[in-house]
Amino acid sequence: MINLSTLILCGAPNTVIPDIPTSACEHFGKVQRIIFQRCKNGATANTVGLGVGVAGAVLDAGASATWDTLTAATDATKAQFSPFTESPAFTDGTIRTARGGNDSYGGVPISLGYEPTEFEAQILSARQDVIAALKLLRNEDAYNLGVYLISADGKLMATVNDVATPTILSPIPIQQFNIGNKVAGGYDDVDYNAISFQLEDNWSNTVATLPATDFAFDLLTYA
Repeated sequence: MINLSTLILCGAPNTVIPDIPTSACEHFGKVQRIIFQRCKNGATANTVGLGVGVAGAVLDAGASATWDTLTAATDATKAQFSPFTESPAFTDGTIRTARGGNDSYGGVPISLGYEPTEFEAQILSARQDVIAALKLLRNEDAYNLGVYLISADGKLMATVNDVATPTILSPIPIQQFNIGNKVAGGYDDVDYNAISFQLEDNWSNTVATLPATDFAFDLLTYA
């Protein structure tokens, strides 16, 4: 059998079908807040551990002092919490194909990969100096801005060193961050600003959802 996508993308075919792990289900739910942080401080990745000294980590993600330190930082380790987000939605990237019909073997389109995943949400009734500060994130290096996502029940989604048994967390890389101008709600709605960013193909391969019980404080009320 000819694997056209493998031929075009120059990937080596599997020698055997890969093992598929068995695991308990995972559910994140609604994105309620976002923590922004640069992915790297120079050449060093920004990371936090699930416990002091875990896998060499200096900062413990479960300690409020860690986030106090990161939000007060004056260097590339600085992190900032967004206001609450409402109406959050992920739109998975559609598959990119070429040819098909008379232009490829068997008429089967050739897979070129996937478009990025789009995240969109709204920040309601925000004072616009808050929005102006968020707009400055558009000036960040397009390949160095990242996020931690906080669910409505206090779970944290992050890039991890091991999805099955995570010990080190780091921001999820994003691109095309944008926040819109104020939209007045009129008689029937509240004012809001739209916020959006993109996540590259396969972004979720290395993320995990950490339960709220891993954190010694309420991520939802942290300021």
